[in-house]
Amino acid sequence: MTTRKKISIVLVVSVLIVLSYFLLKNFFTEEKYFKNVSLSQNNTISLSSSVPNYYDTIISVGLDVSGIKGHTIMVDELSETAKGNFGGELKAHVRYFNGIFYVFIDKLRREEAILVLSHEIAHIEQYISGRFVYENGSSYWDDEKYDLKDLEYDERPWEIDAYNKEKDISLETSKILLQ
Repeated sequence: MTTRKKISIVLVVSVLIVLSYFLLKNFFTEEKYFKNVSLSQNNTISLSSSVPNYYDTIISVGLDVSGIKGHTIMVDELSETAKGNFGGELKAHVRYFNGIFYVFIDKLRREEAILVLSHEIAHIEQYISGRFVYENGSSYWDDEKYDLKDLEYDERPWEIDAYNKEKDISLETSKILLQ
């Protein structure tokens, strides 16, 4: 056997071993569970039966971490249509209508849900402050109207702001909830 063939075989075997490791690690990674915490009654959170029941815990703690009180949040599963509108990459979004926040979210494991919901809580803060307004299909940030067709997702000022805030919200929420 030539040296070139030996090197090729070693490379292929190495790639297969690394790939197998990552697949098995993700398959057998245990779900982290939450600490036993007392939840505040600062907000009203309702879940549809189609989403994991721990979402209300994450949202309650995240809202408290953010100092948000006195609001109603309804949580439902993210539709395939909504995912399709974002090339399948959308994991959640929030809308505000008639005094109620509606959070639509994919089914996620606890750790990922904390990060994703922290991002949506940042959007809730934006709605409450009036910095972000979405009405009649138009988006406004700091009173300036934006056409979503002309602006990439990661260039939208409210998304940049939410990504910056999600880190702190997620970190504090994780400290409170994760074992």
